Amino acid sequence: METGLHPAILRNSVTSPAGTTASAIYELEKGGLRPLVNDAIWACYRRSLEMGGKNSAVGPGMRLAEGEPAQVIHNHHYNVPSGEMKDGSDSDSDSEEEDRKAG
Repeated sequence: METGLHPAILRNSVTSPAGTTASAIYELEKGGLRPLVNDAIWACYRRSLEMGGKNSAVGPGMRLAEGEPAQVIHNHHYNVPSGEMKDGSDSDSDSEEEDRKAG
């Protein structure tokens, strides 16, 4: 059902101040969901243009160099973890054992 109201007004009408939904929305915004969703939508649109044989150098963050394919320039940063994934245990017993074998 369409109300004609702006989505922010609808969201505010169902979000209690300092409630669970407000807390979840805060974390999503803090984590960069909005630019991530925006980039995903543009990537989908650009790929659909490419698949249709059309110029996909459209939208925000696009920079063209003479004779080069378009490159997407992201204007946000993510905290990407580095290193190997752990198996979920909190102990460093494997690395301690490797240190003993080496020493």
